[in-house]
Amino acid sequence: MEHGEILSQSLTCVRKLVWLELQLGRVPAVLQWMDLASAVASNLAITGKRKRAFEEERFIQDGILGILFLRAEPAQLQMLSALPSRLDLAGLLLSRTALLYSLGYEDELRREGSIPREDDSNAVLELACRWAKQPASLDLPATPEFGESSEVVLRSRVLGCEVTGIVANNFASICLAEWTLAALEGLLATSLDVDMFPHAQDFSFQISVNVNKDATGNPEYAFHKLEGKEALTIQHREPDLKNAASGADPKFLQKIVLEILPRIALPRNVQQYAEQVLGREEGFSRAINFSNPAVPLNNILGEKIVMRISGWKAAQSPQPSEFSPRRALPWSHGLNLDPPQEKPSIFENLGDGDPPPELLDFSSVKHSQVRVFSLIDLPLWDKAGWHGVGLGLAPIWTSRQSLA
Repeated sequence: MEHGEILSQSLTCVRKLVWLELQLGRVPAVLQWMDLASAVASNLAITGKRKRAFEEERFIQDGILGILFLRAEPAQLQMLSALPSRLDLAGLLLSRTALLYSLGYEDELRREGSIPREDDSNAVLELACRWAKQPASLDLPATPEFGESSEVVLRSRVLGCEVTGIVANNFASICLAEWTLAALEGLLATSLDVDMFPHAQDFSFQISVNVNKDATGNPEYAFHKLEGKEALTIQHREPDLKNAASGADPKFLQKIVLEILPRIALPRNVQQYAEQVLGREEGFSRAINFSNPAVPLNNILGEKIVMRISGWKAAQSPQPSEFSPRRALPWSHGLNLDPPQEKPSIFENLGDGDPPPELLDFSSVKHSQVRVFSLIDLPLWDKAGWHGVGLGLAPIWTSRQSLA
């Protein structure tokens, strides 16, 4: 057994991981990092303002986790019947309340005092709606992820391109997928203010275990068309108990990322881009070397990584109370739970003359705020031997345009 000191900075890092997993909607990971945060805080024996700040943040995280439970679909609720007891064990009372309400146990909540006894069903429904519409909900996925399916879906937006990964639900496949996405994001993190031409609306990849039991070394991969769009398929060796890795090494990932890059965006000046991002900024090496999630996960959690909601605290509560779903329809059926947003008109505050320099400054723009819309499928058009695009307007028929 190894021994060491827990530094105070570790609590900040773990708290940040809770927020990241909440935004991703991965409930098993949220719960595991919250458990670890509590253990670290206890080990550090924090007191005073720092303890109050930690407890307040945990209370907020508990409430946001409740929003994810309020968004759970009926099929997901079927596998959460034992979870309220485990949430109670962890002291996550807000998310437990939200889950019990989604499951249809409003009377139970009223009986135990979690909701006021005098509140009727309409009052409780109004409370649930206000809860689900909190501003934090804007940063959450439409449905949570509980890790019980055979595949998981990872999404990211890079230079306006929607990148989607459909990944086998095992540690090796998910780590390889996250490594690929993180390396791509890391490489292109500073590319919004570089002279790049994003041309792809979306890109997808699939990662699975190679059916060939004798497969060794780096994964096999191939680019192909999926529903008329560019896609990537990766198959890695089957992990065993001693080696949960996919077999991919940094050189393999470099090759994959460099082949994905031109399928998403093209630098107008290849030499300049290579010097700025791949060379002088050392962006490529950073993107590869510091983005493999398997390393920190194994170092921090060891063999206790929880990927499925059924595995969280299962050993600590062998006979939990069961709360089978009672609702025939979701509690939010027919309701609009989109949080109110201001929609300013594009005609407001119009100026004269040239646009201000800050309007064209992309250094502070997030990748999630950019979206690519294109009629051009570059690989397909390249096969046709195209040389350019012309847009024609007819003065007489102002409503007619032609693209050639």
